[in-house]
Amino acid sequence: MLELDYQMQKTGSCDYLLTIAYDREPDSVSLDDEIENLQIEMFNIAEIYRCSIEVDIHEIGGEERSW
Repeated sequence: MLELDYQMQKTGSCDYLLTIAYDREPDSVSLDDEIENLQIEMFNIAEIYRCSIEVDIHEIGGEERSW
């Protein structure tokens, strides 16, 4: 799941570092779409376990965007 798809690494008690690969070609899936899909997947996993999650996503390097 997330560990394999996004090379998930735990960096703190509740913090994780994920790598999201995407293609910058106009006909490809955008980074925004990849992040939206990731958030949906995380919320679905939390719902399965009857949990809630809080998500803050920040780009490291590049344009340093947040979602």
